[in-house]
Amino acid sequence: METSIVFPFDKDIVDTRDTTGIHPFSIYNSSTSRRREVWGIVAMGLGNEIGVEGDIPWHLPEDLRHFKDVTMGHPIVMGRATWQSLPRKPLPGRVNIVLTRQSGYEAPGAELAGTLAEALSMAPPPEVPIVLGGGQIYAEAMPLLTRIYVTRIESHFEGADTFFPEIDPTVWRMVEESEILLSKSGLSYRFERYDRHEP
Repeated sequence: METSIVFPFDKDIVDTRDTTGIHPFSIYNSSTSRRREVWGIVAMGLGNEIGVEGDIPWHLPEDLRHFKDVTMGHPIVMGRATWQSLPRKPLPGRVNIVLTRQSGYEAPGAELAGTLAEALSMAPPPEVPIVLGGGQIYAEAMPLLTRIYVTRIESHFEGADTFFPEIDPTVWRMVEESEILLSKSGLSYRFERYDRHEP
């Protein structure tokens, strides 16, 4: 089950990007032989919870601002349920790429892709695509990600049915961690950033 993610952003911007020059996705940058940059961004509880029955079990306005700061100007990749949860579509200032296998699906203002590889190929280097869910998309993307932005909410959420994959410390190194902050909604949270350190 894919977790939907709700972001209350401003006015719609319809992307008219020409995608006729798309190339097959590779995890390596062909010009440098280095791993291709693909980032992920997620908010989750202490037990890696990200969703309950298709919704987010918290309200954290500070995370929404953080999300906008990180993703602005980047292509963003999301599943169909996440796209459908957006109150305004597409998210402005970013190329919105929606992953769906549903034939004939329409997402005005977004690009459509049938596979994750196809979605990522729509953002050729030097663009850095950012994966933002839901749960199945995160799991599939995890081996490809080179950086993960995490908003860690200092609480457990009962009834959670969707989780972010474990961040393996043999693969990932935390390179940034904020102090514990208090949201105006009453929740405690912190911002973390992980970079892949395996070859």
